[in-house]
Amino acid sequence: MKPAVIYTRVSTRRQVEEGGSLEAQEARCRAYCASHGMDVIAVYSDEGVCGARSDRKGLSAAADHVTACQGTLVFYAMSRIARGTKMMIEFADDMGKRGANLASVSEPLDTSSATGIMFFQIMSVLNEFERNQLRERTREALQRKIELGECAGGVPMCKRRVMGRDGEWRDKLVDDKEEIELCEMMRKMRDEDGMSLDAIAVKLNADGITNRFNKPFQRMTVWRRLKRYRAFLGAQDDGNICDMINDVAKGEG
Repeated sequence: MKPAVIYTRVSTRRQVEEGGSLEAQEARCRAYCASHGMDVIAVYSDEGVCGARSDRKGLSAAADHVTACQGTLVFYAMSRIARGTKMMIEFADDMGKRGANLASVSEPLDTSSATGIMFFQIMSVLNEFERNQLRERTREALQRKIELGECAGGVPMCKRRVMGRDGEWRDKLVDDKEEIELCEMMRKMRDEDGMSLDAIAVKLNADGITNRFNKPFQRMTVWRRLKRYRAFLGAQDDGNICDMINDVAKGEG
């Protein structure tokens, strides 16, 4: 019988709940090997690891083992090996040069034949196409949220989420007047009073004012807050920002 090495991977809890657990993948792979006259000599796995990463310990060990025995690396689907066309093709080429084959349970892929290689290349392109479409839809959805003034991830500078009558946070964003007042006060200290970054931090801490994480202000905290506040105001070419960056780099201010 031809030797086979099984490789399984999951990156999220959702995949496990939808039937893509490591155990389920291994069972399908073992059934495939049995029906194709292959002898499973080892099983390697990666749990909680994204398919876009190439530095996977389980995959590296499986590749070394299958090339050492000149066998076939069996996996549930190509998405378990790679998320992009380039990465998948490079992996397949490397395995071929090292004398090993690839076989997918979910797709009619077997790189030991010319037909299998052709199908593999076509499927890799289609997989990446689907992934790029998902990215496009996600970007469009986030852009739409931004245009509607809704939260699209983290809460931006000088904004806050709206709480509904039921006590639940909504995606709708409004100006955070308290944060704007604090940032404006810091800007006046810096621009009008000529205070250093350290002096501003000392003044705020002495007045019992903390940052959004309820921690004391420090030089870099003040610098970041002022920089983001200027961006919030729409400053395009603000020399004071350059001054602050130079102050921090020189250890002054």
